[in-house]
Amino acid sequence: MIKGIIGSVIGDIAGSSREHTPVKTPRFQLLTKQSTITDDTVLTMAVAEWMLDRSGVDVADSLKRWGEEYPHAGYGSSFKSFLEMGPGGMSTHNGAAMRVSSVGFLASSIEECMDLAAQSAMPSHGSEQAIKAAQAVATTIFLARTGKSKNEIREFIENAFGYDLHRPYNLVREEVHAARAMREVDYRTSHERIVGAEPATQDALIAFLTGNSYEEVVRLAIYMGGDADTEAAIAGGMAAAYYGVPEEIVIEALVYIPSDMLKVINAVDGTDWRPTGLIPPRSDRWSRHEVVIYGGCSYDADIFEKAGHLTRKSRFHRHYNHGYAIGVDRPIEDVIAEIEVLKLKHEAYPHLRWHLHEVGLEMGGWTVEQFRELFSWALDHENILVTPTLKEM
Repeated sequence: MIKGIIGSVIGDIAGSSREHTPVKTPRFQLLTKQSTITDDTVLTMAVAEWMLDRSGVDVADSLKRWGEEYPHAGYGSSFKSFLEMGPGGMSTHNGAAMRVSSVGFLASSIEECMDLAAQSAMPSHGSEQAIKAAQAVATTIFLARTGKSKNEIREFIENAFGYDLHRPYNLVREEVHAARAMREVDYRTSHERIVGAEPATQDALIAFLTGNSYEEVVRLAIYMGGDADTEAAIAGGMAAAYYGVPEEIVIEALVYIPSDMLKVINAVDGTDWRPTGLIPPRSDRWSRHEVVIYGGCSYDADIFEKAGHLTRKSRFHRHYNHGYAIGVDRPIEDVIAEIEVLKLKHEAYPHLRWHLHEVGLEMGGWTVEQFRELFSWALDHENILVTPTLKEM
């Protein structure tokens, strides 16, 4: 079992595709093709980077850098304001609670845990509610990883923060669904119930206290029907500290996690995970340092545009990221020469992550086997991520 911030990250990924479409049963597929990292994971990395080097890294600077690196991760309005205007935000929502797991795993005492959690919240979520929520999450993780029972954790959190953690899970779930049902009638009240720092954190705590394993806790957090990715990220961090994450779930999730994030996760958790494949092509969470090579496009204008549309549907943005279409309606010598240029670019820009994607092959008249043979060299490089279709040939 793996104990660390990977539990928060996997919770976020599992909840990402259920944020607006609540599940009807807790027996759903945990990770799907629609799963992805969100702002919860991006900002968890920012706080973790600060926790690893507090003498050399300012938490506000770290949050800003990671936010700008992943500009389309789904940030709330308060964090967007922080990115534009700098520290000083007073949000009352759950953004500070979702990113604080590394504080609970790395703090050396309850007192330090409380102080660092407050510091991590201040740049964008400086309200009393948001700070208290961040402290409650970090403290729960600290207590769980230091061997406290759930009853001891419940008692401490209730006494320290005034939360009510004795409410039955099913009752809380009914409250959340009732709040969601009234969105069109009273959006503000509904929204505050679902994403407010205090109610959202209590919901995640109750999911944690109810579940009997890491996976069950994450499922219950998502099944509750609220802000699914954030609830599962918060509860997943707690469950990871208490139960640990099964290695098979971690291995399944690695395809969703960019290599720069894995480095931070490994540093916090004491692990050595490596990228195992391509971030799913439907993800719109790529950073500004992503490059996509997509293949088999004819240079016929209509076909070329259709293939480009496919990559944009896959959330590749040709005006923001880099993208290279391999044209095939030319002599093979010209195609090989073009690929050699790409190899040189890859060598010149090792900080970029390159994605090799088969989108557009059928339009260009190529087979997967032909395309893969031309790019066989790419399989040997850690920063070139290849879709399973190409990798498994």
